[in-house]
Amino acid sequence: MTSQSSNLKGNEGGYEDHFAEGDEEVEGHEVEDEGLEGGRGARRSGVMGRMVGGDKGRSFVGWSDGWGVLLWREIGRARHGLPSGTDFRYSLTGGGTSGLVVATRLSENPEIQVLVLEAGGNHLENPQINIPALWPSLLGTELDWAFKTVPQSELGNRTIGLPGGRLLGGSSAINAQAFIAASKVGLDAWKELGNEGWDWDFMEPYYKKCHTVEIPSDKLRKELGLNHLTSSNNPGSDGPIQTSYPPKMDAVIEAWIDTFNNLKYEMSENAFSGSSVGDFVNNSIVNGITKERSYSANAYFKPVQNRYNLHLVTDALAEKIILDKASGEAVAKGVKVTIKGVEHIFQAGKEVIVAAGALNSPKILELSGIGNAKLLSSLGIDVYVENSNVGENSQDHTSSGMSFEVIDEIQTLDPLNLQEPKVIAAAMSAYQTEKTGPFAGAAISSFAYMPVPDFQTLKGKAELEHLLLTHEPLKESVTTEFARSVLSSADKSSACYFVYAAHGNFESDASSAKNITISHESGNFLTIACELGYSLSCSETSRTVIMWFYSSKHTLNRP
Repeated sequence: MTSQSSNLKGNEGGYEDHFAEGDEEVEGHEVEDEGLEGGRGARRSGVMGRMVGGDKGRSFVGWSDGWGVLLWREIGRARHGLPSGTDFRYSLTGGGTSGLVVATRLSENPEIQVLVLEAGGNHLENPQINIPALWPSLLGTELDWAFKTVPQSELGNRTIGLPGGRLLGGSSAINAQAFIAASKVGLDAWKELGNEGWDWDFMEPYYKKCHTVEIPSDKLRKELGLNHLTSSNNPGSDGPIQTSYPPKMDAVIEAWIDTFNNLKYEMSENAFSGSSVGDFVNNSIVNGITKERSYSANAYFKPVQNRYNLHLVTDALAEKIILDKASGEAVAKGVKVTIKGVEHIFQAGKEVIVAAGALNSPKILELSGIGNAKLLSSLGIDVYVENSNVGENSQDHTSSGMSFEVIDEIQTLDPLNLQEPKVIAAAMSAYQTEKTGPFAGAAISSFAYMPVPDFQTLKGKAELEHLLLTHEPLKESVTTEFARSVLSSADKSSACYFVYAAHGNFESDASSAKNITISHESGNFLTIACELGYSLSCSETSRTVIMWFYSSKHTLNRP
């Protein structure tokens, strides 16, 4: 969003940033201890600023008397002064998977001031995030938005949970770390639906640019079926996200490869070639050297967090974008956020960039007056830009699976999930001393994109046609015809399969990712899970997500 306002200025004398750990007085300031860890307050000319968030390394910058704008900067160990007349040329709502990438790239220009507003906290040093196997412990905590659908009439009135990272790094900080290539057919469909520049040919170089692949030894490459992976045919480059493959061949991976080879569905090409049909051993966002999660916060933001022109405010919940139509067109003037229960407005410079995720981005737009005019008016929201597509056509993967008990020699994650003390102690010792063991690896390494072979016979095609006619979506969308075409194709993947090395809870009460990973079954299990790639029905997130904002209920509607 473009803004015509570019006059974000400080108090007389400009913004000053002189606080360091242990300072009791700073020239020109009367310091008062606010009682927050790592936080200091300052009073000058009757204008007070106070530390928010409680994380060490944050420093006072200022409070503008004229606009009531609270400015904070996440500066780590460095202490930089903010220049007088600061103009945040770019303000990003959301410091997650994509927001930090954009902010990092924009701040490469030293002449541009970039502000990131993140609803969650900074957890860069949190071992629950950094240790790969601990990701299930993050789900359902304060680091997870823990969205829920409204009751689904077609699912026995169950509600379905959808996780989302509420912290610096977003969902890349809490996911299961599987680094799976998108399919060419899926991305090309975005362009065909009117999104110019979002096809495979345009996006593929950026997939390559964002990550680095640790190439296994020649012996391991051959065992894992990765002969195509060479230094000259590398799907990655020297990108910030560090990815790695399993450190050794095991019985599960071997059985997975053999099974799909026997079915004639082995993938002989690089999975990032766009030809996504068949099985492959996937890499994960685990640094092959440190054996820690590699995600947007520690890969993109952390190395450049001391840039004097890159500013971060955590625990800042974006309420809406301040819009003005005095010129006839809606122009973004700033962002209204809530920090520790107090509302603040950050004035915009040139652009406000919304990067708050698939569910929160439309929420922010609609609360700002951008969306379906009839809906917004019914909720008492002033309409600035009418766009009936906002909050519509959301899709997610429907998941199911089956768990099989395996022989004792197969190492699974069940003992860890059941919190067996001796197993946990041994695993932690192996991780801390050698960076090996179950804590060091990602949960998913065997993957496959597949069509539905049964639909390719004459009988199967008739069954598919019958299914499509008798189970039409409750709400037709622009993606419905595309989903139908993929289902009937022999060379396009309509679903994916993967192995999760533990018991999966797919009972009727397991309506969230967290519950699926929680099992009380004793024993050693593997789960083969299946996810639908392209749903015939789509969500609309509008009304209930807006009402969630007012009522603190994380719900959305999936017709």
